[in-house]
Amino acid sequence: MLSEASESFERHLVAGDMSAACGALAPSTRSELEESEQKTCPEALAAEQLPEGGAVRKVNVYGRQALVQLEGDTLFLSQFAEGWKIVAAGCHPEAGKPYQCTVKGG
Repeated sequence: MLSEASESFERHLVAGDMSAACGALAPSTRSELEESEQKTCPEALAAEQLPEGGAVRKVNVYGRQALVQLEGDTLFLSQFAEGWKIVAAGCHPEAGKPYQCTVKGG
């Protein structure tokens, strides 16, 4: 189910279906994206030009949190009542620092 959530989000991005991709975002991530860009979620998400993620390479689960490494992107997810949601996308590691993410929630 976790990999499904990640792959579904990526499929929506590749297909250009930003409304469906926004539906995969955690509520706080969606809100922060809309507020920071001063646009609707679909418009803001399209403007971020996230990298194409590709297939899942590795999944690490830490309770209700998860890190999913794809071929071209890294996602962070949280488990909600309705399932796994994307809390951060477009993430890359920086030496000695936390991941830096293009799209993230508060």
